[in-house]
Amino acid sequence: MNDKLDRAKKMIIDNCGASARRILDAGHRYLVPKTINALSRTSPERQRYEIEQVLAGRRPFSSKTEVYDTVSFGEVTSRLARAAGSINKAASQSMHTVSVGNFAEEDVRNVIDVVHHLTNHCGQLWKLIRSGDWKTEPTQPSSNPPVISDERIWSTDELVEADLKTVMGNLNRAASFIAKCVRDLPRADNLPRTREQVHAASVRLFGMRRNLWRMETTLARASGRVAIPNQKKRVATQPEADTAE
Repeated sequence: MNDKLDRAKKMIIDNCGASARRILDAGHRYLVPKTINALSRTSPERQRYEIEQVLAGRRPFSSKTEVYDTVSFGEVTSRLARAAGSINKAASQSMHTVSVGNFAEEDVRNVIDVVHHLTNHCGQLWKLIRSGDWKTEPTQPSSNPPVISDERIWSTDELVEADLKTVMGNLNRAASFIAKCVRDLPRADNLPRTREQVHAASVRLFGMRRNLWRMETTLARASGRVAIPNQKKRVATQPEADTAE
């Protein structure tokens, strides 16, 4: 008997009702143990949506949805990590693309528009992350603090096939992660978050905005547009310093 799988099934049935019980007991071909466990870790709203997809003959997690699906702040930091990786790669690709002259004016305009959109969303998410009731969390160091790894340095061989359409693909991937956080956080009822998590998310967002600025500046200069002035900014990731009691 698989206790973990049984608990996952019970959670889905409790949230989704008789229809979920029926297809889980029947052993639906789309609901293999790995999918059941993954589904049980999502929000009740997302579970009901995916069960409806299975009843309609579609695989779970096969379609995009705006259903609320953030059950812990760890999901926010995970999405930010993936978004940061995509933006970092896009920034490296755009600089390589410009260095070899592999770009068209229309592509430059499209990329810069997406960069502006992403930059605004990063600002919105930063405000949302800091607006929760996180100040009441303990300030003692966590036994498992969030880890922010160094940005990957992409080799020329990994960038040689890149063009601005490839850059756009990575930016759109990052935008989907950030947009999901922006959609879900206002619907989260004071989603618990620690000081360390807020700090790590803020640092991650700052790194993304820095790479977006690099991209816009590089592309604007290459296409003869007026670039943003090079300004140094001081970024505070929390309103006041930690103090020992």
